[in-house]
Amino acid sequence: MKMIRTAFLCGLTAAMFAGCAPESPEPAGLDFTTAYHADGLMVGIHVPDRTLRPGETFDVTVIAHNQTDAPLPIESFGSDRIHLSVSRYTARGWEIIERHPPAYAEILDVWEIPPHAALQAEGSLLVSTEWPSGELLRIKAWVNGLPEASVAEFVRVAPREP
Repeated sequence: MKMIRTAFLCGLTAAMFAGCAPESPEPAGLDFTTAYHADGLMVGIHVPDRTLRPGETFDVTVIAHNQTDAPLPIESFGSDRIHLSVSRYTARGWEIIERHPPAYAEILDVWEIPPHAALQAEGSLLVSTEWPSGELLRIKAWVNGLPEASVAEFVRVAPREP
C-alpha cells in the first residue's frame, strides 16, 4: 500500500508542479497568503478549505511572481519548480510529515523567472489518514532553489468519525 501511495503522490506532484508556465500574478477571485523575498520575488499560496477530513482531497494554488525589471535566475535540483511540505508542531518545532515531491532529483537545473512574470502551480493533495487530527498543520510552499522564498498556510484535520 505504501508503494502505491508513493507512486500516486509522485504522479500528482509531477502533474501539479513540474514545468509551471508563466501566468498572471494572481488568479481572479482567489485570496492568497503572500510573502516577499529580498530578490523581488513574491510567493503566494491559496488553500480554500481550512478544515480537512482524512481521505479527502484539497486544492492548492501557488504563485511565484518576479516583481523586478530583470530576469530572476534560479539554480535548483530537479525540474519541479514549486515544492510543498505538510508539517505538525511538536516540542522541537515544525516537523515535516509529508513532502511534495517526496524525493529530489540530483540533477542541477538552471532556470529563470522573466521580469514581471509569474509561475502558477495548481493541484489537489490527498489528506492522508496518517495526518494527525485536531492539530494545526502547516502547508508550506517554496520555490525550488530558493527555500527562503516561502509562504505558509494553516489547516486543521477534523477528528475522525467512529
